[in-house]
Order: sequence, then structure tokens, then C-alpha cells
Amino acid sequence: MVDDNPMSRPCDRLRATARVWLVVILLAGCVGAVFAGWAAYDQQRAIDRLDAKYGYRVDARIVARISSSGAQDNAVVPHTYRLAWRDAAGRRHVGTFASMTTSTRNGSMPLWIDHRGEASMTRHTGRQATAVGVLTGVSLAAGAAAVGTVAYLAFVFVLDRRRAAAWAAEWAVVEPRWRREVLDL
Repeated sequence: MVDDNPMSRPCDRLRATARVWLVVILLAGCVGAVFAGWAAYDQQRAIDRLDAKYGYRVDARIVARISSSGAQDNAVVPHTYRLAWRDAAGRRHVGTFASMTTSTRNGSMPLWIDHRGEASMTRHTGRQATAVGVLTGVSLAAGAAAVGTVAYLAFVFVLDRRRAAAWAAEWAVVEPRWRREVLDL
């Protein structure tokens, strides 16, 4: 932070201090990102445990095949279906879902109902919890790096402008005297 260069100005010392703070912000951001990613993973795993305990599978009746998107040339194309099902309490629900499969069993498709009563084509897995945790951590680390870097660059920009103004002011004082001494030879 502090150097023993006799030519260094206060703005040079501020710039060195800003570099140290940038490293501190980056390290704190990375540590915070690890904790946030771990917390997001734990929260997703708790949801998965609730789904395993209270979720259930139903066979939903296909009401209509709405559309298919994309090309049909040897590719798996998602199809959109309107499905109807009854929940555990016997209430009827209807929803629209995208599915990669075109084969249905007796005009029905399996649906997973989670602990909140929301339906999806697949049950959440541990890999999704891992993906949520990693994505949260990486996003926060990248955000901390971006914020720290932008703040540092803005601070350095202001310091450089002040240094250039100080040099211009000093040159305005020194240049006339220097010119007289050099040109009077």
C-alpha cells in the first residue's frame, strides 16, 4: 500500500490502496458466493425431500395435442399437450405441458405433483439441486467481480483525471520559468 518512492503522489498511494480493497472485495465476494451457493443447494434439497415425502405421480389424460415446434428431421422435438388430472383431494386440474415424447399410454401421460400441488413432467433430481447451488455461487462470484472491477476502474479514472489536472497545473507554473532558462542560453 505504502511505498517509499519520493516521486509518488497521494493519488498513487490511493490507487495502491484501491487495488488492495479490490482484492478484499473479490475474496469476500467469492466466500459469500460459496456460502450462498451452499444455502441455495440446501434449500433445493429440502424442497426435494418435501417432494419425496408429499409429492405423488398421477396419470394425466391428454385433452389435446396443441403443437409441435421445430423441424421433424431425425430430431427430438418438444410437443405441447393439454392435460387433465385429479389431485389427491379429487379436484380436477387442467394444464399445458411440453414433452419430448410422442408416445402416450392409453391416451395419458405421467405427471409429477410436488408438495405445493404444482404439476410438472418430471420430478426434480439431486443434479438440479447441484445445478442451482453452482449457478447461484458462480453468478454471485461473477457479480462481485464485476462490481468490484467497475468500482475500481471508476475510482482509478477519477484519480487519473485528478493527476492529469495536477500535472497540468504544475506544468503551467514550471513551463514559463523553464522556457526562459532554456531559451535564454
